[in-house]
Amino acid sequence: MRPARISLDSFNKTLIVAAFLLFLNPSYLYAQTILLDDFEDGDLVAENYCYWGANAWAQAVNGEVLNLENADDGTGNRAAHATIKTGTGTWSNAEIFLKLDWDLGNSLYKTYVDYGYDLRAFKQIRFRAKASPGVNGRFNQVSDIIPNYQYYYKSLTLSGSWTQFVIDFSQLISDQSTVSLQESLQHTDELNLVTFSSPDTTIDIWIDDLDLVTDPNYVPPDAINIPSGLKEAAESKGLNIGFLLDSWNMSNEYLKSSIANNSQFIMSGWQTCQAVIQRFPHYWDYAQADSVIKWAYDNNKKVKLQHLVWHGAIPDWIVNAGYTPAEVNDIMKQFIQQTISHYKTYFPNTVTHYSVVNEAISDSSGSYRPTFWYNELGPEYIANAFRFAHEADPNAKLYYNDYGIDGINTKSDAVYNMVSDLLDDGVPIDGIGLQMHIFNLDWYPGKQSILNNMNRFGQLGLEVYVTEADVVINADQTGLTDEKLSEQATVYREILEACLESPYCSDFALWGITDRYSWIINFTGHDDWPLITDENFQPKPAWCAIMEELTGAGDLNADCQVDIFDVAILTSQWLDTGDCSANGDCADLNADNQINFQDFSVIGQNY
Repeated sequence: MRPARISLDSFNKTLIVAAFLLFLNPSYLYAQTILLDDFEDGDLVAENYCYWGANAWAQAVNGEVLNLENADDGTGNRAAHATIKTGTGTWSNAEIFLKLDWDLGNSLYKTYVDYGYDLRAFKQIRFRAKASPGVNGRFNQVSDIIPNYQYYYKSLTLSGSWTQFVIDFSQLISDQSTVSLQESLQHTDELNLVTFSSPDTTIDIWIDDLDLVTDPNYVPPDAINIPSGLKEAAESKGLNIGFLLDSWNMSNEYLKSSIANNSQFIMSGWQTCQAVIQRFPHYWDYAQADSVIKWAYDNNKKVKLQHLVWHGAIPDWIVNAGYTPAEVNDIMKQFIQQTISHYKTYFPNTVTHYSVVNEAISDSSGSYRPTFWYNELGPEYIANAFRFAHEADPNAKLYYNDYGIDGINTKSDAVYNMVSDLLDDGVPIDGIGLQMHIFNLDWYPGKQSILNNMNRFGQLGLEVYVTEADVVINADQTGLTDEKLSEQATVYREILEACLESPYCSDFALWGITDRYSWIINFTGHDDWPLITDENFQPKPAWCAIMEELTGAGDLNADCQVDIFDVAILTSQWLDTGDCSANGDCADLNADNQINFQDFSVIGQNY
């Protein structure tokens, strides 16, 4: 049963005011108190961010909540009041809790983190509590908000009078790490404030005056300076550059600014797949997808939409319904054509490219992946999907997309043969998408293999796109080092070099712009830093390497500045090499196939 809710109007208003004041003056965050609820409004109206509830703990027998209300506490003030029967059993508990749903977490995150403030600024949650006289209980001082489900209790015996309690998020716990409110919100959606162990007893619990307190010693970071220039630098080379934008990260203004400043196009993600749009039969929900496409439309960005047909995004109702092959084919056709029609109608000239089929080839054998679509329709589903998409929009660019086909190998050979056959059969396929997920630096195929692969696909008449690039650097789980960042920068530089050197590679896209929102962390289960800006959107060596490659500015060691160390590198190569025509690592800044005084002139202009 869903608990009754108590109004949090004061909290909603406080968040709005806090966000506005933080935007105007970062110092306003110091030592502030944000009131979550004082219960003086007197109602039980459901609100946006959280609600009060009570329950008898799961292991209690015959436990029940007899009453939950906003009531006079006997002094003329109002408070949350619950009457709970704990039941019988080894652990017979009753509790009153504040439910923190994801809307609350996202609101706090948006208000503070998205404007550059770490939630570690919050030091405490404070509240007052009282219970029936003589009841032995334990106050969940941190409870299950600690990562790894560590429990920390503070024993107490409450009388009928009010007692002040504090949850201190800055306390040290057993592993000597600091628990922050941000970490807490990431590990639970329910904050149990007070729990009482009292077998077969009916007790009254009161809670009042709940608020968040910031740490007066916490100094928030400076406002984030979003780097820019990649878009203009790419345009100067005749290249289009883009980044993944997901709907669930769009509350972050820094993210949107970063992508707006540095891209000509965006890649859509999970929310434009069938599993989201068509979750049920005869049900179409484009809300999440439209939030991304509308942002692109409003900001004059083109969209590469992923994916129309992908085995990883098939709704269960299609797989489990027992449809005939003809019916499956019709379902695929309807989704492709209705989705393309939707974007042509509501966001004209915005979605220019479609990943029609994604990941149809097995990783090692080079055979067709035995997906639902393949098992039901045979390999013909791929050609059919492209034909259906072309019927819906003859002007759109249609491409096949896959991972592990970045260089020349068994899988990319199979994809090459597949698309060759499709083209021979007159299938309307315009391009090939090389995902370029480098999951391990040891598996990186190397620039020459990537370049040769791009060229052979291009010689078939296909455009070549880098669609989802990221470079994992912590596969060994040894942490972040300058050496790993340097290796990562080199890989990004070489992938970009291959794209620039191939006459067929027109678009260079990364699967995100900031480590803050990379999918790799969830995919691998451990920390990593695979993208080109850090969690605060600041340039990493990979960013600097890409910018230097596009501009020839002379930042040869990818530290985002042109300095004496770059002059030393250029001097060393000048003495050792001279002729760059056969040397891929040559610092030829003016692109004349040799290191000479003109290169020193280029670096001098930017020194």
